[in-house]
Parts: sequence; structure tokens; C-alpha cells
Amino acid sequence: MATNKGRTSSFSRNFSAAPTSSIPGLKYGPNGTIFLSSGVPDLDKILGGGFHLGSLVMIMEDTEAPHHMLLLRNFMSQGLVHNQPILYASPSTNPRAFLGTLPTTLASKDDRSRNANADAEQKDLRIAWQYKKYLGENKPHIEERGVESRLATLTLDTNDLSRFYEISSPRASSCSSSSFNSSSIFQVDVLAGLVPLFNTLNVRRAILPAANGHFSARALTRFYATLVDGGVVPPPHSSASQPLLGTHPHIPTATTIVIPEKKRVGKKKGSKKEPRLDSSKIFYNPKQKVFDSFLGLGDYKKLTFPDGKFGLGFKRVCSTNGSLIGFGHAGLGGSTAYCDIGNRFAISVTLNKLSFGSVTRDIIQLVCSELELPIPEDYADSGLAAPIN
Repeated sequence: MATNKGRTSSFSRNFSAAPTSSIPGLKYGPNGTIFLSSGVPDLDKILGGGFHLGSLVMIMEDTEAPHHMLLLRNFMSQGLVHNQPILYASPSTNPRAFLGTLPTTLASKDDRSRNANADAEQKDLRIAWQYKKYLGENKPHIEERGVESRLATLTLDTNDLSRFYEISSPRASSCSSSSFNSSSIFQVDVLAGLVPLFNTLNVRRAILPAANGHFSARALTRFYATLVDGGVVPPPHSSASQPLLGTHPHIPTATTIVIPEKKRVGKKKGSKKEPRLDSSKIFYNPKQKVFDSFLGLGDYKKLTFPDGKFGLGFKRVCSTNGSLIGFGHAGLGGSTAYCDIGNRFAISVTLNKLSFGSVTRDIIQLVCSELELPIPEDYADSGLAAPIN
């Protein structure tokens, strides 16, 4: 006789199968799918959420564009921020050089404010609310209050990059007189990798005189205007200049040397101050000797290569006919500055959107043609021939 006792079903839900706590860096999708972010949000959307956990992803390397390196750097950084182990295999003898180019996370102001509010709710501080900001543990927010955090973010001009690869490809080089070679391509790859690196706070705070100088175009032009006049510091900005410069312009002052006066009969002993250096100048030597030191001429000729591109600390700037114009220096990414000695002219171009010379060339050609000044040889061509140093 059948009984009506309740019998348990042969199927019971396994609660242990459901993830009790999500693993950092993993995202759960439909049908139990687990995704791993590629580090590029737009690529994750195209892939439907990211890479499938446990899958093998291979990226074809393109010799004409370093996009594969960008994906690799972002993917590795995605794992590092979640404290996941990473295996990096490379034929390079110095893998640390590559690991140092990985991008870092940049927290927005909204994220920092939300984190600060969450910490404040968790801690029962028995002090007035206005004092909590001095005891917060949000260390990155405190460190980013310096001038480095107010610098513009560097980006890469992808359109200029595409044009550069078009004219520097092997097929284009065989049909034209382009001077680009494999070393130029290598410099472009380096530039693409340095953009995320030089946006990090630690690199901006580091003292790298040849790599991470931070200044505006106006400040750099003022510096070269001082040099082109043999060290005479230009006067402070006028009230009509827009935008206004800083309210504390730096005007160097020279110390005066006290020279004892020789004893003379019938006159009182004393001393007089004889200024050896004008307070508006930063050099004691005559103007021509200052120029010779920068250009590697005259008494400084033996310190440089004969007919070389560089003098002492500056690059020699020549016109299209080979005559020497002045001195200056170009930076990686299109920024440049130089001065024209004969015309007492100084110009600088600084770029936040790094390119490969076309923007800088157009600006210098326009300014020099309007002022009827000689155009430097490096910027006289119609192609991407601006110096990449």
C-alpha cells in the first residue's frame, strides 16, 4: 500500500557551485561564462565581455604598427592591478625594460571622492567632520596634489602615425626618396610605448633632464629669447599679454663683488662695490663667446665633431642653403624650440598630442614665412621630415 510520506527529489541545488566571492579581475557572464578583461574596454565590448577564461588568445604581430604591444601592455597591467601572477616570455635580455613601460591606473576625481566617502562611513571617527580629510588614508589622492597632477595628459596622433607608416613602408620607400629607415620605425615604436609611461605620476616626478621636461611653449620661448640675446633676460610680461603669465616672474640677480681700494696718501681708507655682472644678464662672457659655446665654434671648436649636428648641449640649426641660423633642440613627439641669432628670434612648439613632425613643421613654416625669416632645413620639406630625436 502506497504511503503519502514526502520523498526528497533526486535533484538538489548545489549552492557551493555558485561563486561565494568573485575573483578579482573576473566577470561572470550568461550561462556560467567567465570573462577576463583584455585591459581595453572597447575591445571587451566587441568580444562580448572579454576573453573567455581558459582560452588561448594569439595576436598577429604587425611590423608596421605596434598595436600588438599596446594590447599586451594593457592586458598585463589588467592582471597586475588585480594582483594576479603573470608570465612574460621574451627573447629580450632585459625584460625589466619592457615591464617598466606598463601603464598604470589613473583614478578620477569622482572615484577618489567615492572611495573617501566609503572609508568615512566604515570608520567611526569621533572628531568633527572637517578634520577627517587630514586623517584620510587615501594616499594617491594626497600625492596627486602636486603640480605633476595638473600637467596635460599625453596622447598619440593616430592620423599622423598612419601617414608616417605609409611613407616609411618598404613599398613606399622604393618609389620615393624618403630618408626613413628601420631606425625611424623603431623610434616610432618607442614613442608609442612611452606615451602611457610618461603619463604616470612617478615618471613625471622623476628627474630626467633629457626625457621629461615640463614647461609651456611661452616659458620655453622666453628661455631661448634670453639665450639669443647673450643672456639678457627679457622684461616681465605686459598687462596686455593674454593669457597672463605667472605673478612671480623670475628675474635673476647677480651678486656684487667687493674689491678693497688701494691705499692712497691723504685719502680715507675704504672700499667700493664694483658690480661685475649686470642684474639683467645670466652670462658674464660677451655675446659672441656665448654663442660659440652653444654652437661649438671658436675656442670650443675642439670640443665638438667638425661639421656635426650638435654643438655643446644644443643642436645646430641651419637653413636650406646650409648657412648656420642658430641653435635649439627637438624632442620626441614633435615638440621643438630654437632661436635665430641674426634676427634675434625665438620660437617653440610644445605638443600634448604627440606626432611625428607634420604639425610642428606646418607651424614653423607659417610663422617664418609670415615674418620673412629663413626656414630651418629640418622643417623645410613638405613631407614628414621633422627631426625625431
